[in-house]
Amino acid sequence: MVSAKFTHHHPKGVFVKVPSPLSFLYGYRVTAKGIEFTIFNDLFTIKKIPFESVDSIKIVKLGETLKPDLTTLRLGNKVFSEIVEVRLKRSKLSRILITPDDPQLFITEWERFRRSS
Repeated sequence: MVSAKFTHHHPKGVFVKVPSPLSFLYGYRVTAKGIEFTIFNDLFTIKKIPFESVDSIKIVKLGETLKPDLTTLRLGNKVFSEIVEVRLKRSKLSRILITPDDPQLFITEWERFRRSS
């Protein structure tokens, strides 16, 4: 059974979070060393991106993500969720698009850990 949670109020209305099967398969988290990409509900870390490799991180609109290109890795695991763009330095990939549970909190945590590293 799929349940919905009210996550927070927003000037444009209330966002409703509906769990996606993909969010149990893979996800992402911010740690003291950078961004980790995980599988099986954070059981295994499959890739780490250190803070030094990230140029910028921000929430982007869906329209900014639609242009097909070979330098963008789309790892969104939720439908109808805000998208976070992780811009990379000196990499074959220029950006990674993800959909964390709480995009603003994800960015806040990234900034907090980055400042303290």
